[in-house]
Amino acid sequence: MIELGGGCRVIGPEDGKVAREGNRRWRQTIGQFIQARDIAQVESLVNAGVTDGRINPTSEEVHFVLEGAGTCYIDGYAYTVEPGSAAYVPPGAACCWQNPGPGPLRIVSVCCPEAHDGSRGLVPLTEPADPARPAPPRVIHERDRRAQQTGIRTFTVLADNDVGCQRVTQFLGVITPSEAPPHYHTYEEEIYIIDGTAVVATKVAPTK
Repeated sequence: MIELGGGCRVIGPEDGKVAREGNRRWRQTIGQFIQARDIAQVESLVNAGVTDGRINPTSEEVHFVLEGAGTCYIDGYAYTVEPGSAAYVPPGAACCWQNPGPGPLRIVSVCCPEAHDGSRGLVPLTEPADPARPAPPRVIHERDRRAQQTGIRTFTVLADNDVGCQRVTQFLGVITPSEAPPHYHTYEEEIYIIDGTAVVATKVAPTK
């Protein structure tokens, strides 16, 4: 991990906390262990089978499928996912993943706020409590969203208020070879590099 000014950190592909549960292996790259205030980022690798279920009682979570295809179950409703799919899991909802194999299902996820009291190791919930109730909109694909242009960047908003997000906005960005002007946010931001290379620089305002 490389520490830059102003609290910015760059986490490499071998950094982070690694854990395993059943057919899922995950690596936590961002969280309070590196002084993140609210958000936690996790990269998961799901092998063939169904993962244990998970509930974050007071946190919402957004997922993005990087590789593989399968099913995301949210409160028992089945959503087909593939590379480019984004999923939103609201607080208190049960979530598990099914990978038909043979290849892995790779997912990057962000939880807000970071969950420490979540229920883990639940029996996978693969049937909705009320089959007569229509499945709520929880999964979208990047191809179904309109790309927007801002300066040198094209970005596609994925999980947002349309699917129920209250605390986070998930988007997929494409930056052409260029240099972005210095700017700052009043909120935390985490970035996961899917493809390409870049230089990240920070400038800390001088103290008076």
